[in-house]
Amino acid sequence: MILTVQLNCPSLMQQLNNESQNISGVRFNRYFSSSLFGVSSCLKTTLATAFRLLDLSEGDKICIPNICPEIILDCIFALSIEPVFIESERLTWNMCPEFLADALSRFNTEMRPKAILVCHHMGMPAQIDKIKQISVQFNLPLIEESSQALGSYLDMNQCGTNGDLGIVRYPFSHYHEPYYAVNSRHPEYINRLTQQLEEIKEGSPEVFTVKQIVNHIKKSRSLHELLKTVLLAAHKLEILDETSHSFSNKEVFAAMLHQDSTIEEIFQALPLLRDMVKTFPLPNHLKYPALTYSGDHFSEEIHLRGFYIQLPDLRKEDIERLISFT
Repeated sequence: MILTVQLNCPSLMQQLNNESQNISGVRFNRYFSSSLFGVSSCLKTTLATAFRLLDLSEGDKICIPNICPEIILDCIFALSIEPVFIESERLTWNMCPEFLADALSRFNTEMRPKAILVCHHMGMPAQIDKIKQISVQFNLPLIEESSQALGSYLDMNQCGTNGDLGIVRYPFSHYHEPYYAVNSRHPEYINRLTQQLEEIKEGSPEVFTVKQIVNHIKKSRSLHELLKTVLLAAHKLEILDETSHSFSNKEVFAAMLHQDSTIEEIFQALPLLRDMVKTFPLPNHLKYPALTYSGDHFSEEIHLRGFYIQLPDLRKEDIERLISFT
């Protein structure tokens, strides 16, 4: 399904400003100071659109996070593009700027990757300011995959609005299902998008309801605090959380067990979490050892000791049971 709407319109921006006052710190304005093009209800289709805009073709390389949604790899391999895996850093669990620069420095100009794709994983903003500096230094286009980070930002800059292209996921639409859009402030990409897609028009029935999105983030942040209170009361955990310079929509609760703890101990204390908790898959560099990797193997720790919970998936009865533990 192709969705067509435009969001760089003053009245909608004013509506966002009014509605976002329900959550201290939420900002959406940068989404509306650039052009946003609806693409599809499928992330893979949206990624393929972004790759085509950058003229990525068979045999080209692209730097991607060592931990990322599997669908990103599916799209890259389907287009015969070669990923270069960049390790996560310990503050945000996202792409590490230092390892990115190290990887790019290893290649001569002819063999260097043609683009950088950074994910704002689990709603947590990556260090996009440093990553953007590196993309400028090596003259490479930067894609921000922000499908889990609507409303999240670092130093007032919304995720998905800092690179040459941004992919944003809107959880609600007229069709009551999520859809993905490509965002750009770059004139060349805007012109090329205009030739392929229609901009999202103000007043179109597909325009999302701002209040729904604000309430969606508000609920996730509240659930995140509830889980943090319940789990920290009984267990030693390293919880992935926003910094003093960032704001996360907290759509996902993620944590790492201490080395002397096990996930089974959490399940014994809180049996209701057994059906909610998911563990992290094998890092990309271990699944594809023949491909280029830059890092210190931190993602292996996340794989062995980390877990996460998709907060929007919690049922009302689950939330009530969690509250009973406080």
